[in-house]
Amino acid sequence: MRRSELLKLAKPILFNSEMVRAIMDGRKTVTRRIIKLPKCGYWDNDPPRGVIPRYKNGDILYVRETFMEHRTYFIKNIFDDPTILYKADYLGDEDLMNCGIDRWKPSIHMPKKYARTFLEVTGVRVERLQSIQEEDCFKEGALSYENYRHFDGDLMQPCVPFYRFIDLWNSTIKKD
Repeated sequence: MRRSELLKLAKPILFNSEMVRAIMDGRKTVTRRIIKLPKCGYWDNDPPRGVIPRYKNGDILYVRETFMEHRTYFIKNIFDDPTILYKADYLGDEDLMNCGIDRWKPSIHMPKKYARTFLEVTGVRVERLQSIQEEDCFKEGALSYENYRHFDGDLMQPCVPFYRFIDLWNSTIKKD
């Protein structure tokens, strides 16, 4: 499918820079999103009725990510189109490119035309967040058990994938 066709079909989905890197590295193949329960019900053992997922099988999504419209400034700028930079491509210092006139822009403001990553929805299901399994933690982009260490007092200890997922979830979801 050509880019122009993808852009017409695609729906937006937001990811922070860490999750964009996980997608690009092939570590993130699953994502969870909060759903709103019907006002008159509660969640017992069965998935709630009346919940309409935002995405369905076959949907094409374009990833909205933190970006910058970078222009080269000369006495006379002969280039109208900016170079698009993506924060996920820059590791380390958060303010690496946050100087001068150029500034990182939040993913929510990224225009569709700047999208570089497209995803296809291959499955949708409703489940409790607390029902996540260890394998799903890795599919969510958590680092492998061997590569992630948790600071515990004076020692660095291997971290259980669930704790890494909790860290990821808390860093990406607004607390209500």
